[in-house]
Amino acid sequence: MAEKALEQWCQQLHDWGFPPRMDMLREMANNLARKRAEQEGDPELAILGKNWITRFLNRHPQLAAKFSTQIDRQRVLANNPITLRDYYNKLQKLLRKYHFLPENIWNMDEKGFILGFSSRAKVICRAARRNPHVAQDGSCEMLTILESVSAFGTALPLFVIYKGKGHYMGWYLETYNPKARFAYSKNG
Repeated sequence: MAEKALEQWCQQLHDWGFPPRMDMLREMANNLARKRAEQEGDPELAILGKNWITRFLNRHPQLAAKFSTQIDRQRVLANNPITLRDYYNKLQKLLRKYHFLPENIWNMDEKGFILGFSSRAKVICRAARRNPHVAQDGSCEMLTILESVSAFGTALPLFVIYKGKGHYMGWYLETYNPKARFAYSKNG
């Protein structure tokens, strides 16, 4: 009964975009085992073996431990096929109507990096999932990198934005691209 509840808990968190890490699963299982041991008066029931997670996953083949990748919560919400199709239909109409040249069409993308956090963690997810995503709210200290490329193939130098009140030499020492541009802002 408790294992079925754990299985459903893992699947529900995965469906919501927050698959549990290995340590979270173990802690939840420990809490359930302690409650069961108290109810049955047998302290031996509260002890989980060091290979408990592996055995749990073997007993529940629809779950698997995989490395996750983080994805911003807003990007998860924007991943709607109807919205995307509508966007590209409108873009195609504009391109035809105004005859934009490839060198005048630019794509700019920003990537925020959370300082002090790993972008990958081992999580419990549905076995059929290839790369489970972990939603994050972006409320931590960030470093932002902007990149811009034209449809013609021209690329602007990277633009790196640090959180700070001024420029620091350490920012430039670790950069592998000497053409990169650096800036700072109050919130990064």
